[in-house]
Amino acid sequence: MNDQEYETTKARIRALNEKWATLLVEGWQLGLAFVREDFKVDDEISPGTLATSNARWPYKVALISFNMPHCLENNDEELEEAFVHELCHLLVNELRWREGEDKDGYRMEHEEHACTELARAFIRVNNQPKE
Repeated sequence: MNDQEYETTKARIRALNEKWATLLVEGWQLGLAFVREDFKVDDEISPGTLATSNARWPYKVALISFNMPHCLENNDEELEEAFVHELCHLLVNELRWREGEDKDGYRMEHEEHACTELARAFIRVNNQPKE
């Protein structure tokens, strides 16, 4: 990824932040991180991961990190869905189990599915014609 591609992709993400953060996570302190190399999970490249979010929900503080090479490969609609999906993770983050709590009732796959469906619903509603 060259510097021009990096800056253009960063501008696309910042535009999504301007559009969606106030709508969905108003009052949160939201940071954006732009990572130039592919994400790694357990020291293995995870190119399919477009973004990740980390939240401290009691304080409404979060950071969304973007895998910039992968973001570059996605069109505007795909990038928007991924951005809104990560915001949805912030909204449901407090439902995650914490160390010392019962985790049997919680599955990350459920959260992923819920965030995907919520993101798609928010985008559909936002795209409705305004009267």
